[in-house]
Amino acid sequence: MCQQGYVVQDSGFNPMLTCSDTKGDFSGLNGDGKLPQCTEWDSENSFINYKLEEYYYFDGECWAAKERIKINFIAALQASLGNVCSATNCSVSSVEAYCFNETVHTRERRSERSTMSVSVVLTVATEGKNKISPAEAIMMQERIYQTRAESNVSLDMGGGMTLKLTSIQVSNPSITCPLGSYADRFTLSCVICSKGTYHDVGDNECRSCPRGQYQPISGQIECLECPAGTSTPEVASIDANQCVETCQPGYVSETGTIPCSPCDMGSYSAGYGQTQCSSCTGSKTTRANIAATSTDECYDFDLEFSSDKYSYGNASVVFTPTSNITSLYLSLWMKCSNCDRIMVITDANEKPVLSLGTSKGFINVTLCGFNLSFPVYGILDNPRWHHISLQVKDNNIIIFVDGGTEIKSSQACAYETVLTSGDYKLLIGGDTYVGSVTSLNLWDVSFNDSEILTLPRCVNDQRGNMIAWRQFQKLRPNAMILTTVQALLARMKAHA
Repeated sequence: MCQQGYVVQDSGFNPMLTCSDTKGDFSGLNGDGKLPQCTEWDSENSFINYKLEEYYYFDGECWAAKERIKINFIAALQASLGNVCSATNCSVSSVEAYCFNETVHTRERRSERSTMSVSVVLTVATEGKNKISPAEAIMMQERIYQTRAESNVSLDMGGGMTLKLTSIQVSNPSITCPLGSYADRFTLSCVICSKGTYHDVGDNECRSCPRGQYQPISGQIECLECPAGTSTPEVASIDANQCVETCQPGYVSETGTIPCSPCDMGSYSAGYGQTQCSSCTGSKTTRANIAATSTDECYDFDLEFSSDKYSYGNASVVFTPTSNITSLYLSLWMKCSNCDRIMVITDANEKPVLSLGTSKGFINVTLCGFNLSFPVYGILDNPRWHHISLQVKDNNIIIFVDGGTEIKSSQACAYETVLTSGDYKLLIGGDTYVGSVTSLNLWDVSFNDSEILTLPRCVNDQRGNMIAWRQFQKLRPNAMILTTVQALLARMKAHA
């Protein structure tokens, strides 16, 4: 995949090509579907390491002799490895000696015998003419083992003291690389982190510079920050010229940089360089044509419908079910002085499908051509706010008033399907309605009793999946829109 002298810059890249008679599938790509970069590998500054461990039996005070044992071991090791690698490109480091005491019982006496472990790291420089291939590195591992096994059956400590060799272990070759590169296990070489990336020392990988940073030089351990108020549209940027202006609060784009678009109504963006807006909770919304920058700009609102001699205010939204609907749940708050019809749902031919209204002592519902009246004597006979929820399920209608009064009608509709796929319109007000409505939401699912009881609150986070209250704010309805403060003052006055 890469040209000679280059390797894939991704230590976790594990591609697989699967072929069949008709097609081939290539898997193992990054999340963005792109092949990882090819980058040069450093053959001049790498070192191959072997860890050599030898075990000896030792009669005597092992701990007292540790330092002398280490010195004699290094001398013996360097003398024996002359035919494996020269002193100019082989070095010994990290010499450790450990003693493990064991008691030996004989007929004559009880004595202490020690097992000693001596380990070293043998480092082979691979620069210039000493460069070796992975196959040669494996062969060197075998040669180190054979040389030590043949030449070191015991370790002469002087003064007639010897250590008897019991076993030898030589690790597989590993590679040590300078900062700015990581070890490639396949080529036993150092992969230099390319421009637009940095060396993550902790994970020992090359990582792309994140948005807002760049790196014009290869082999670096960190990226450079863009100037304040700017960022990069993509990751792995290599030049400061790629830093462009970020989106201001209230504006977003796919990259967080210009060109930017304002957040829609009902959402906001609080920071610079944002890629998406945050939604206001529940039925709250934001003002039209204003790029909101904080959740503080989200507010609840009421629609107030008045009348003159010739017309009554109204507001409507269109919604489109994509399949047949058998269950509906409608929830709203209302207060009115003339309440006849609160809302109606009509089909594409403007034929009423479901309507809800009140008359003195009754809630009136029309569904599938059936007119039904539910007695609510004395409950709605005041100008205060009331919560009404209407549930259509299994050809039955269940109405809750203020969360506590349940009225049920059986066999209210002769059809299992309430709405079919197609366009419908929900209209609030009109037809002599004078009053206010807020927090109207419509769902195409049925709620259980416990869920219904959570809805009759002046402020909640419920949002209909067919119609959500905030949609009415976007339509500039023929009604007065009261903001949070105005609405609260009106409600307080109504309850006074």
